[in-house]
Amino acid sequence: MYRLSDSKRGALGVLAAVVCLIASSCSVSGVMPEELSEGEFWAWSTDTDEVYKVTASKIGEGARCIVYAEDGWNLDTEKGKRVADEYDGVIYPLITNAFGSIMDVDRNGKVILLLLDIKERSGGAGSVGGYFHPVNMMKRGSSYPYSNEADMLYIDINPQTPLSEEFYATISHELQHLIHYSQTVALAKPRKDTWINEGLSTGAEYLYKGDPNKRMSYLLSIYNSTLASPNAVKDNFFVWNGSLEDYATAYLFFQWLRVNSKNSTLIYKQILNEPYGDYQSVLNAAKSAFYDNTITSSWETFLASWHIANYKPQISYGYQNDLLIANTLSSYGRTAFYSVCRNLGGPPALRPGEALITEVGSATNFRPATTTSIRYIKLGTTPDFNTITFNQNDKILTFNGSSNIGGSAQ
Repeated sequence: MYRLSDSKRGALGVLAAVVCLIASSCSVSGVMPEELSEGEFWAWSTDTDEVYKVTASKIGEGARCIVYAEDGWNLDTEKGKRVADEYDGVIYPLITNAFGSIMDVDRNGKVILLLLDIKERSGGAGSVGGYFHPVNMMKRGSSYPYSNEADMLYIDINPQTPLSEEFYATISHELQHLIHYSQTVALAKPRKDTWINEGLSTGAEYLYKGDPNKRMSYLLSIYNSTLASPNAVKDNFFVWNGSLEDYATAYLFFQWLRVNSKNSTLIYKQILNEPYGDYQSVLNAAKSAFYDNTITSSWETFLASWHIANYKPQISYGYQNDLLIANTLSSYGRTAFYSVCRNLGGPPALRPGEALITEVGSATNFRPATTTSIRYIKLGTTPDFNTITFNQNDKILTFNGSSNIGGSAQ
């Protein structure tokens, strides 16, 4: 899914969020529904997964897409042609070159773009801008009675503004999910963890929009607005729960990968092609692509390096190759993405990947416990998990370096 922030509906900010739907978990066995007529499609409510029928009219067609618009929304053939032209001329070549080919379920060489008012709950964390549903990639039958048997994307038109930059970024985002399915599940390869699939789609957004600063300050403002108390834990993408913080940090992490890679955005395709479904696909790609491979020795070191880079963006493995990001991070102060806990004796539990900043009250010599995944590193230094001497007022990065997305909080 592609999610619009409540505070920015239809105008400024879009947060990208994928809900990874595994085809086998989306089957709906039972009585077969009626056959669909031309211009009718099955769609899903994004909060309940309830199936409903959409009646739409074809308003455009190109060499690589067919554009349908839900009836009653005043989208004519002139707008449909503009959408088809943007998809064929910009989005399709850009995203397929970056990530790979599409599984052509209906064998027409074209993706269906269904423009509709997506059904969702009101008052949630944000409006859904679009989604890809893998059921449509399956043959319609008793196991998948609501398959449209087509490679297709659902793109919202309310409150998202049709033909806006964010509208086209949504298509780019969702197209990556379609390609991801085509390159993994459809080929019986390991499906990537949600945070990786989501992160790659934020990379697709970047490829279309170009300038990361268009969303950096917005994402940071959302993330920092969640700082509820001095001891608040800062959530991030690794243990995915669909929070706005997940979306914000996934975007930043995959920008960090791009900035530090010798091949820039080509690292995204490397990650997708790795034979692993978990963090190893990212780490392996970084080992060959990163300028500084000293920080790729382990996931723990790699994750720590990203945390340090967010705190000190001008460090050698930070964001110095993209000053727009570096300056934006710096403008939000040294507490961006982290809370400051002034009591070493009682920080809150951290799930894998989560972190906070600890300020030392008095000098001490400390060796992190080897029985947990919690690690402590002086900010501004290279990752060092050996004995550390803490001086008064030192700021220490405290994080859970576990590589298990199902691991417990510690």
